[in-house]
Amino acid sequence: MTGLTLIAIATMSGIASYDDVLFSVHTGQHILLGMIGPFLLVAGAPLTLALQASGRPAQLVLLRVAHHPLIAAATRPIVSWTLFAGTLFGLYFTPLFDLSLRNSAVHGIIHLHFIVIGFAFWWPATGLDPMRRPLSYPSRMMYLLWSIPFHAFLGLAVLSSTVHPLGAHEYQAVLRNWGPSVVSDQRLGAGLLWISGELV
Repeated sequence: MTGLTLIAIATMSGIASYDDVLFSVHTGQHILLGMIGPFLLVAGAPLTLALQASGRPAQLVLLRVAHHPLIAAATRPIVSWTLFAGTLFGLYFTPLFDLSLRNSAVHGIIHLHFIVIGFAFWWPATGLDPMRRPLSYPSRMMYLLWSIPFHAFLGLAVLSSTVHPLGAHEYQAVLRNWGPSVVSDQRLGAGLLWISGELV
C-alpha cells in the first residue's frame, strides 16, 4: 500500500503538476516511480500474497505467468540491471526527454516504463517472491553495489550538461518568476540522482 501510495503521489499530486516546470521535480518524480515505489511494491511480496490468497487454478496461472520465459528473461540480473541503468540515460540524453515534456501520452508511457523496470530491478534483489533462478545473498549484494557508481556517474553527467541544460527549451518556455534558474534547478536534479544511488 505504501508503494502504491507513493506512485499515486508521484503521478497525481503537485509533483505531477510541476514535473514539466522544474527539472528537479521531474527527477524526484522519476526516483519515486523507478526506485522507491517499485522497491516497496516488491517488498510487499505481491506474488506470494496472491498465491496465498487464491485457489489452486489461480495459483497455477500466476506461477505460469511468473515463470514465463519473457518474465524470466526480464528479471535476469544482467537484463534488469541494464534496463534499469539504461532507462535514465536513454531518457535524459536523447530527444525523448523533450518529447515527454511536450506530449502527455509519451510522458505517461515513460512513467509506466519506470514502474515496470523498477519492479524488474528490485525483484531479484529482494528474493521475496518465487523466481526460477533466485540470486544468492552475495550475488544480491554485488547486484546492488554495481548500481551505486552508475547513479554517481549519471548525476555527474547531468551536472556537467548545465552548459546546455536538459529540456531547456521546454522549461524556459514556462513563464515563472519564482524558484531557481534552469541551470540551478538542473544542479539540484543532478544532486537528487546522486543521492538516489546512496539510498540504494
